Amino acid sequence: LMSRRLERSIAIKLLKVVFGIYFALTVVITLIHVAIEYVHTRDSVQEELKRIQGTFEPALRLALWQINKDQLRSLAIGISNLSAVTGLEIIGEEGKILEAITPAGGGKAGGFYHEFSVVEQLGKETFALADVRIYSSHGVVIERIQVGFMLIVLNAVIKSTALWLLFLWAFRKYLFDVLKRFTSAVDAVDLENIQREPLDLG
Repeated sequence: LMSRRLERSIAIKLLKVVFGIYFALTVVITLIHVAIEYVHTRDSVQEELKRIQGTFEPALRLALWQINKDQLRSLAIGISNLSAVTGLEIIGEEGKILEAITPAGGGKAGGFYHEFSVVEQLGKETFALADVRIYSSHGVVIERIQVGFMLIVLNAVIKSTALWLLFLWAFRKYLFDVLKRFTSAVDAVDLENIQREPLDLG
């Protein structure tokens, strides 16, 4: 009975250690993968905010130069409706807010933003019209990587399950059975009549 407990104890302990190491490595690699994916997506959202500047800056310049508040409001709404944008601020002289659109939940448009100045050049003179901040958030990034994240996790779970089953099969065939034969042979030893016959464990 003791030898059978020893057999089970050694085999299970070894299986736990091997699979534990693999599981820890899988978790670390998956987290690194998700972090890299997050940073890459965040950078691409930041680039998207820069492209918005290139698209809307001429129209913003014209609306600001002509002091066309309705046009400025329409442009602000148009920018804020883009998928990467969570909020917008157009700041005039002395920090005066000319237009501001915050997320539906209210509060500060958070996470990170792209800022640029709108200027008008007349001859050699440059007139600063406003500073524009286009906000995005970590929520936008997470929403974009959500499907990829689920696939990464699903992939890790499938591989871990398959490897666990493979470990069980290999340990049963190459360790459990051998230990079982060994412990059975130990149990069968007659201490008063020990024979020195070799034990073939394959």
